[in-house]
Amino acid sequence: MNIKELIKKTYNLTLEINALTRDYNKNKEHIQKFFDEKNIKEIEVEPSIKQSAQFRVIVAQKQERITLDYNVDKLKENLSKEIQNEVIKKDYNINNIEGLIKLLKKSGVSPKEFKQYLDITETPIKAMIKELYNVGDIKKDDLKGCYSAKLTKSIHIKERK
Repeated sequence: MNIKELIKKTYNLTLEINALTRDYNKNKEHIQKFFDEKNIKEIEVEPSIKQSAQFRVIVAQKQERITLDYNVDKLKENLSKEIQNEVIKKDYNINNIEGLIKLLKKSGVSPKEFKQYLDITETPIKAMIKELYNVGDIKKDDLKGCYSAKLTKSIHIKERK
């Protein structure tokens, strides 16, 4: 096979892959819609007689995952200082080391004065929030308005083991 024929064949395979991907995604959307409408979590499909020797039972499962994104400012409003220190990670980046050194050499440096030389990035520690919620140190009301939730749905199709 010459290179031009190989290029044509590869291009045609790309077109086929794109068409199959579109069909695959469309089929999964239909299955997801059916599962949602019927409130079904799983369906088993027996292989046909011809396939039974080769294939096992096929299982389609609905999976849902909720992702929470926390708002640091709202957490700071709603949680005690002690809990904040456990659930909010602070990264400090010095943006003017020369100024900081000069400032520290002076006597009587106040924290406010010192912090003007820092960039502080605050990040919620999701695992710690979950842990403190599970043990009761954080209540549902404490988190009200402090997060946004995103539901991700998917369908997994595989052979039953």
